[in-house]
Amino acid sequence: MNAIPPKPYSVTMRALSQGHHISGAERIISFPDVPRALAALEQRARQHPLGPPDTIHLSIQSLEAADIGVVPALNRRDYSVDHKHEARRLVADILVEIGISPTVANDMLSQLVTVTGVPGARVIDDQGRDLATVVRASHLDLAGADPAQSVKNHHAEAMAVASKVASGPGVLAELCISDDPDYTTGYVACQGVYHRIPMLKDPGELIGTRIVVVAAGTDVARLKTYLKEQPVIVA
Repeated sequence: MNAIPPKPYSVTMRALSQGHHISGAERIISFPDVPRALAALEQRARQHPLGPPDTIHLSIQSLEAADIGVVPALNRRDYSVDHKHEARRLVADILVEIGISPTVANDMLSQLVTVTGVPGARVIDDQGRDLATVVRASHLDLAGADPAQSVKNHHAEAMAVASKVASGPGVLAELCISDDPDYTTGYVACQGVYHRIPMLKDPGELIGTRIVVVAAGTDVARLKTYLKEQPVIVA
């Protein structure tokens, strides 16, 4: 099956409340599916647990099929934990396993569970240096996703984002806790694996952020352009 839809269009939604981002979604679909996708994304924005929004931005952009990349979905690994402290320790342990020093891994974990409200992902190199850059993955979708789906599928959408980010130049890992107060599962994506970790925060806890870990010396401007502008289907 061809992962790239015929006559492809990018459809995006961003919702804000009092100037703060509360919801966003991306679709790459064929032109006949655009009306259904717009309706579904508008409904999703209105029903977000951090809402209701006071501003909803919907955009449509035509794409060239030849410009769309196809990247493989990460392999999924699930974990079972008894409490959030165990879950958070897993994050640091996974980082150490891929070569991050324990000190830097613990610092990244601390930032993951304390920093919130960033409109995108912060970029930190493998030596622990904050590169003072925020990146956002856009223009992406999962192959075969239902364009009329209005209820957020946290896992599927996280997998799509994580797979695109992982394919970016210089990326070693991505850490994520959702800013949805009712969704407590997060992930570490690295070395081709999506480590899905439950109980990274308490239900109702108002934290959520992303960190992209890159190799020292990575061309961050190139990475930022790729994540924002390169259309990608995850298959």
